[in-house]
Amino acid sequence: MSAVDILRDPLPGDQYDVIYDSGCFHHIAPHRRLTYLERILPALAPAGHFAIITFAAGQVETPTDLEILTTGDTAGGMSFSLDDLRTTFAALTPVDLRPVRPNIPNTFGTPFLNAALFTTPTVANNTY
Repeated sequence: MSAVDILRDPLPGDQYDVIYDSGCFHHIAPHRRLTYLERILPALAPAGHFAIITFAAGQVETPTDLEILTTGDTAGGMSFSLDDLRTTFAALTPVDLRPVRPNIPNTFGTPFLNAALFTTPTVANNTY
């Protein structure tokens, strides 16, 4: 499978049981986040899972949304608190939101990242 631009290219396939974002969302400018959500949310199958890793607010120096909108430069990516992720992905049901644990043997984990796992709401409540 070749790479696609999540904001512009047609997505391959129909719906997915799992969508994993490892470092894409925190590079998307604030004014494009809605487009990202409009592409990702309908691509999740009923009872599907969305997982994301982002820079953690307070752990990485990042520009504000206003600075990005003014300059057009995401300066290496933005950071998000766990509450930011919960709010941004409010259409999904949170399963687990936490800082990445850095001290687990034989795993990659750095304290400047947050991890979140969401699931789609029940089919009866699925109103994206």
